[in-house]
Amino acid sequence: MFFDSLSVSASLNYEKQMDMGCAFSLAPILQKLYKNKEDLSEALKRHTEFYNVTPMFNPTLLGVLTAMEERNAKDEDFPKESINATKASLMGPMSGIGDTIDKGTLKTIATGVGCTFALQGSFLGPILFMLIYGVSNLLIRYFGVFYGYKFGVSLFQNSSEIIKKIFSAVTVIGLMVVGGMTASIVSINLQLAIGVGEGIVNIMDILNAIMPDILSLGIFALVYWLLKKGTKATTILFGIIVVSIVGSAAGIF
Repeated sequence: MFFDSLSVSASLNYEKQMDMGCAFSLAPILQKLYKNKEDLSEALKRHTEFYNVTPMFNPTLLGVLTAMEERNAKDEDFPKESINATKASLMGPMSGIGDTIDKGTLKTIATGVGCTFALQGSFLGPILFMLIYGVSNLLIRYFGVFYGYKFGVSLFQNSSEIIKKIFSAVTVIGLMVVGGMTASIVSINLQLAIGVGEGIVNIMDILNAIMPDILSLGIFALVYWLLKKGTKATTILFGIIVVSIVGSAAGIF
C-alpha cells in the first residue's frame, strides 16, 4: 500500500480531489478482505467519495481506514458508515498538521540548506534539497502506514496535546529557518553616504550599527506584508528587479 499511495495525486480532479487515488491505494487490501464481489464493490465505491489530505500524511490515514475495513470484514455488526465519517473527520486536522510539517518546516529547511550551497556555486545545493526533503518525506509516509494501522483513530483522539506541541515546535523551527535564510541570503548594499564635517559616513554603517542586517529584515517584512495583502508573488518579484536595476544605475545600490 505504501508504493500505491505515492500516486494518490495522479488522478486529482476538482470534483472529488484524490478519491480515485484513495480507492486505488486500498484496492489490493480490500480484495484480500472481501472475497464476495458485492462486498468488494461496495467497499471500493465507499472510497470514491471526496478525499483530500496532505499527500505526506495520506498513508497514515490509509492505515486508519485499513484497520476499520478489517474490522468491518470480520464483524457483521460494524457500522460501515463510520468509515467514511472517520475519513471526513480526520482529513482536515491531518491536512493542517501535514501542511505545517511538509511545506512550513521540511521544505523550508531543505530549501534554506539547498539555496545556501547553490548561491555559492556548489552542485550540492539541489542534491541536498532532494535528500533532506525527499528522504524525510518518504520516511513519514512509510512509517505513517504502520502507525495509522496500529493505533487507528486513537492515534489522533488520545494524542491531541502531543500533536499541539509538535505543531508549535515545527512552527518555531520553520520561523527560525526563515529568519536564518533572511539574514544569510537577503543582501542589500546601500552606496549612499553623508558628509559629516570633513569626513564621510556610509548610511549602511549607521543602519548596521542600529541592528545588523536591519535593511534586509525590513525588505523581508515588506515582501511578507505585500503577500499577506494579496499581492501576486510575480508582481513583487518584477518590482524588486526593476528597483534593483534602477537603484544600481543611479548608484544607490
